[in-house]
Amino acid sequence: MILAYFRPVSGPAQTKRYQFNTASGIVAAIATCLVIIDILRIIKVPVTHDEGVTYKDYIIAPWLDIISMHPTSANDHILNSLLSKFFRLLLGDGHFSLRLTSLLSLLAYQYFSYAILKRLFKDQVMIVAGFILLNCNPFLFEFFSLCRGYSLAIALMMCSTWYLLRYMDEGKIALQWYCMAAAMLAVYANYSLLYYYLALIVAVPFIVIRRNTPGRSIFGQLLPCALSALLLFATTVGNLKALHDEGQLYYGGDTGIVHDTFATLFRESLFLDKQSAGGLVAAYIACSFILCAALCILVQFARNKKTATINTGVVLLLLLCIPLLANTAQHYLMGAKYLIDRTALFYYPLLLLLFFCVVAGPGRSLGTVLVAAPALACLLLFITHVNLERSRGWPDDAVALLLMNKMLREQKSGSAKIKLRSTWLLQPSFQYYITTRYSDHFEPVIYTHDPINGDTSFDFYYIHEGEAEAQRLSPVYRVDTVVNAGRFILLRK
Repeated sequence: MILAYFRPVSGPAQTKRYQFNTASGIVAAIATCLVIIDILRIIKVPVTHDEGVTYKDYIIAPWLDIISMHPTSANDHILNSLLSKFFRLLLGDGHFSLRLTSLLSLLAYQYFSYAILKRLFKDQVMIVAGFILLNCNPFLFEFFSLCRGYSLAIALMMCSTWYLLRYMDEGKIALQWYCMAAAMLAVYANYSLLYYYLALIVAVPFIVIRRNTPGRSIFGQLLPCALSALLLFATTVGNLKALHDEGQLYYGGDTGIVHDTFATLFRESLFLDKQSAGGLVAAYIACSFILCAALCILVQFARNKKTATINTGVVLLLLLCIPLLANTAQHYLMGAKYLIDRTALFYYPLLLLLFFCVVAGPGRSLGTVLVAAPALACLLLFITHVNLERSRGWPDDAVALLLMNKMLREQKSGSAKIKLRSTWLLQPSFQYYITTRYSDHFEPVIYTHDPINGDTSFDFYYIHEGEAEAQRLSPVYRVDTVVNAGRFILLRK
């Protein structure tokens, strides 16, 4: 993938050749650094709660259980679970095999980000700046080192968008097949991408009608779109109904697109506290931009300017706005939750692509400033918050391995296996390491939300310090370690 950035450049101008190679080299250097950091995070960041659940319920389960979501849980990101199971069988247990799918997703995301940017921009500074904005969001980047389906889904969405733009330019039916196939795989990686797929159902007919290719039937040109929609419906409706019936579609907000979707997305992307108003301010700015961009693009389109820029702007506007409108309609008609933070992550690259399309229109100097300034801020934000110890969404799991090693050191020589009772938040992380590393030293940790009682059969308890459950513990337990600024305590017998 890195070598793809060094394609030969046509044209007699030596200066142009030098600029192209310089920009491509900078992008390749940034991409390589990101891959190295991602590999280090894959190896060093302890397994999180949701990864532990995925491993326990799906990766070590039969293949059919993954596909049919048995047990029924939104934790099963089907395509990601299938690939992680495959790599586990191929490479054995470990962080690398568990998260290898996300590393490959990063490579794909980088490639298609660069490919789309080269189509949108001619200026090399803007290509580099755009690449930084798309790839150096620290919140998005974290998911490329975790065994979750969000990163895979977004990489496939970028692949689909790339083929959609190519289809708009070239009109080859094969490109529409590739676009729809990638979008279907994105949905299988994470069901929140159904909103993106719905946008394609609108965008593809728009492109077909707009092209109005002589001698070709409109219905024939829409065949890939129609068939893929039927296939996707047939293969997802059962799981979606089961998730709804089991109450698994609970993650989200009930206030609105601005306060729930965009405010939480920007709050997490900027690594702000929940009490901070910065995320909401950024959300209002983003929504104001979308409205202004929509007005400008649609006015130009109404004037029947059949330029590539206007057509691209309309398509990117559809890809962003149709999911927002669909989520809002679904909330009011069916009571569905608004997407928030990680489930709304796919909006981030779509919003940026629309932004890039808009700023590509003004003069070179203004466009460069509009892209380069936020890119520099994004890079500084990334450098400030990237780490090799924890993930923002699951910070409490960062101590799992440290605690297990501590308990092992304190285990009496020749004694039986350690019996641990943990708060439900860390149970999946503990159990992952017991299954893969410490089966000879620990009894299995049962995943349960049941309250703690006075059971004294456990060697250690790991619980919230403020929990009422702590008062039910027998006095034979004493505080061993206070963790995460006093939020959790480890007690030993």
